[in-house]
Amino acid sequence: MLDYKDHNKITIIQDIIININNGILFIYAGWAPYTYKLDLLIKSIQNSDIKVYVIDIENEIIYDFLKDNNLIGKYEIGGWGEIFWIKNGEVLIYWGKEFDQIKLTEYNRMIIK
Repeated sequence: MLDYKDHNKITIIQDIIININNGILFIYAGWAPYTYKLDLLIKSIQNSDIKVYVIDIENEIIYDFLKDNNLIGKYEIGGWGEIFWIKNGEVLIYWGKEFDQIKLTEYNRMIIK
């Protein structure tokens, strides 16, 4: 899976379902060409207190995780390196297929205000 285990700003969700109150959720798909988004996302939060939560799209708990975080049916999940900016338990911004590196910092600021 991922080799980000030692990164202090990343929580890899493997077998425990957690509710995200504030942070960024990244849906990881190792077989997809969109994992570069995670690297850019991590670089964009280096000087902040923002946490990134990563769950593998092939993890058997992903459906329960998405359901518990009220994400089922509202957003398309398909291996595009989906990113959710979450504040106070609510999704402020969702990126599926689209990606705009310039807006990363702007969106990050929205969840720390």
